[in-house]
Amino acid sequence: HLSIRRQRQMCIRDSLQVVVGDRICRVMGHVGMLNLEANVTGMQCRPGDPVLIPVNPLDLKGMEVEYR
Repeated sequence: HLSIRRQRQMCIRDSLQVVVGDRICRVMGHVGMLNLEANVTGMQCRPGDPVLIPVNPLDLKGMEVEYR
């Protein structure tokens, strides 16, 4: 699991990152409502693998949130 400090660092706009599996990947382009592009070079991942996207709750206007 990622520490709170690391999650906060990932939310910084200049270095937006996502977690694929257990690895942190840099976002390569725009993050949209339906897609994003992340650098997964050299990783063992497939389409449909879960991705954790750290989001500031104040930015979730109009989005349904599902907590698991």
